[in-house]
Amino acid sequence: MRRCTVGLALAIVMTAAAPAHAQDLNSAISAYNEAATSGDTQQKISTAKALGREAMNATGRDDAALLAIEAAKTICLQGDCKDAVDLIEWASGKPLPEGTISRENADLAEAYINWRVKSDSRNRESLDAALEKMVDSDLTLITLAAFTQRYQEDVSKKHWHIAAVSASQASEYLVPFRGAIGETWSNAEMTGIISNFNAVQEPDSALDMARHSVALRELAAAFDSDLPEWLVYDYFRSTAWASSITAYFDSGGGVRKWSNIKGPETRSLEDQVHDIYSDTEAPGMRLGPLAMTDESGQLPLCSGHFKKKKWPRYPRMGLRGMMGTVISQVSVKDGRVDDVRVLAAVPAEGFADETVRALKYWEWVVDDGTPGETCSLNGANLIQQVTFLLE
Repeated sequence: MRRCTVGLALAIVMTAAAPAHAQDLNSAISAYNEAATSGDTQQKISTAKALGREAMNATGRDDAALLAIEAAKTICLQGDCKDAVDLIEWASGKPLPEGTISRENADLAEAYINWRVKSDSRNRESLDAALEKMVDSDLTLITLAAFTQRYQEDVSKKHWHIAAVSASQASEYLVPFRGAIGETWSNAEMTGIISNFNAVQEPDSALDMARHSVALRELAAAFDSDLPEWLVYDYFRSTAWASSITAYFDSGGGVRKWSNIKGPETRSLEDQVHDIYSDTEAPGMRLGPLAMTDESGQLPLCSGHFKKKKWPRYPRMGLRGMMGTVISQVSVKDGRVDDVRVLAAVPAEGFADETVRALKYWEWVVDDGTPGETCSLNGANLIQQVTFLLE
């Protein structure tokens, strides 16, 4: 079973030897272990540097390379990776004590530090090769940093084909640990899907995003208390993305002009997305009760629907040619929209302003019940989705 060791201090054992250099190393180890639990970044860096210096002087100790690697990782993760280069080069290839870190872990630390110092093709290849050997390993600070920062750099460079692969690999690696670091896993998964859609506009991206939305809903079902903000945010963002990608094909996306080759049947794609949502037994994402009701707090919100007195307009500036989806949380008071909170707006925030502006004109129309007697015209946590597309 793979373990999550992120956030755990490495308990480096001190030697009982008496020589002065051994005492200096013991002091460095003690200070390093104390700093590891202190939460003080500068203290962690300074004690790691001291540990590294003493480790390089302790040539007679069989764990000298281990100590140098540990110090180098902390310096790079907490500070400037350039300060870790000498340490990691000194430790490179040296034997490691049995029962400590693996050679693969040490090689990853070296590849990661070199890549962070100089992100060229050679160092990237070394990092890729090192990470390939770690896909079934325990989760550590160095594997977490390497997997996530690699795809983040690909996205920053807009290398969508590469980012789709690196983000998906990060997500697959993080799946077993999503109970502990769910937000990091979810970000990797969604980034992989979006990057793949940016690279190759295929309907599978809508299906993959819908599956991720369901996975988040199932994860939320395990919570007895309030849901983490990131979980609610990612759920609605993934749902919005699934809708937006479907809208892309509904707008004619995927159709090759001057050709008989056309994109997928949109209705079929919508049905497939709907089937994915329907197949799960997990309840919908809960945001709170629907009825904020009357003053007595006893009557439920009347069964009804919104009368759309004003439709959202496609944004005039900057978003031409884009599809988009906005999901909002709406409250009503006396049958009129009282407040609108945007839960997700993709792929651009510009769609949100037009949506909020229109929603504030909407009114709640009663389909069944008598307001004030059997039901109320006051309600909250009503979820509304608006999708923009070009026809």
